[in-house]
Amino acid sequence: MTGLGDAVTHLPGTVQASVAAGLGLAPEAQKWFLGDRLSWVADAEGYSVKTIRRRYLEGLELLADVLMAPGPAGPESESVDFWCPSASLELVSEPPRIELIETRTVVAELAGLRSAPVAWSSEADRAKASDQLRVYCLHGGLVSRESPSSTGGLWRGRVYFPRPLASGERHEFRTRLVDPQHQQRFLIVTAQRRIDHLLVRVKFVPHAWPVAPIVERVEGIPAQFVEDPGVPGVRVPVDDVGEVVAEFHRVRSGFSYGLRWRSAQEA
Repeated sequence: MTGLGDAVTHLPGTVQASVAAGLGLAPEAQKWFLGDRLSWVADAEGYSVKTIRRRYLEGLELLADVLMAPGPAGPESESVDFWCPSASLELVSEPPRIELIETRTVVAELAGLRSAPVAWSSEADRAKASDQLRVYCLHGGLVSRESPSSTGGLWRGRVYFPRPLASGERHEFRTRLVDPQHQQRFLIVTAQRRIDHLLVRVKFVPHAWPVAPIVERVEGIPAQFVEDPGVPGVRVPVDDVGEVVAEFHRVRSGFSYGLRWRSAQEA
């Protein structure tokens, strides 16, 4: 596969076919004109040509970010301090309050690893928004905040382990975050290190959400597009008790994965 073709495979599934056909990478759509190639996708997927053309143009913007991003995560290209075989995020949404439990397993790449960085955001547009966050380490270490971020809504810190880790040693830690005035409508991980398995789960408390929200799966898109409704996501159903879950494998460093939502009234 060509380098361009490989980059297309890292786009969200909703735009892959449109971009591959539009660029002439799909063997089944080898036609002379762009319009004919997109018409083939429209017929194959059961959408209008207008929809496929919109997905093609959106996909080209995402493709530019993929091509400019660092290479895919792998033993030869990732950070040398540690990597994560697994990570899970479990959020309870009871507007305006949220509670987030995050569990991470790290594997030390170098002997003597003492800590891992952590970061969460509340509402970047409000000054000192991160000051209202309450963060605890439930097991596996002690969490300490670094200097407050200049953006106001970002909480940065480190989890310090009980002892230095040996090279190749695994260690699990779990954190709990409480935000009494949370405004963001997404639960997203933008990986800075290799993550082999990521689980994202959200519980919409029924009395706070009398009508279930519209939830979409976000997979492998640049962070700046997470809140852009023009970038399509895959609809994920909310079950009868208000829960929704998404699972990801081989998360790529530098790209965003998780869930985003909006109220039924907004939709």
